[in-house]
Amino acid sequence: MLIYKVKSEMMRIGKNKGKTMFYAAPVAQDKITAKQVEDRIINLTALSRADVRSAITALAEIVREEMFAGRAIDLADLGSFKVISTGSAWKAGRTSPPKPSKRHAYSSSHARKCSSRQRWCSAW
Repeated sequence: MLIYKVKSEMMRIGKNKGKTMFYAAPVAQDKITAKQVEDRIINLTALSRADVRSAITALAEIVREEMFAGRAIDLADLGSFKVISTGSAWKAGRTSPPKPSKRHAYSSSHARKCSSRQRWCSAW
């Protein structure tokens, strides 16, 4: 179940400048491990742990490749995934645009294995 907490923030700009506004923010909850996901899939299907692990690994690679290619992925009931990247504006007359952002909304488990810190995937 999703749990929300009501938070408040003083508006600094716009028509509500100086007013305190309230909004719902999701509360972080526990997460399940990859092994727990594997166990649940094994219990729901006739697949072995190796088959489940291979399928999950293959899915992660396919999603990663398609997102790097700039395509959105629709996984039916699981949801749709797409890369969202932000850039910055520049003044007219500049000969080259500013460097694009290298942070994206998706990070792969392969990238996390390469470093103890979470690394963001980058197509550049």
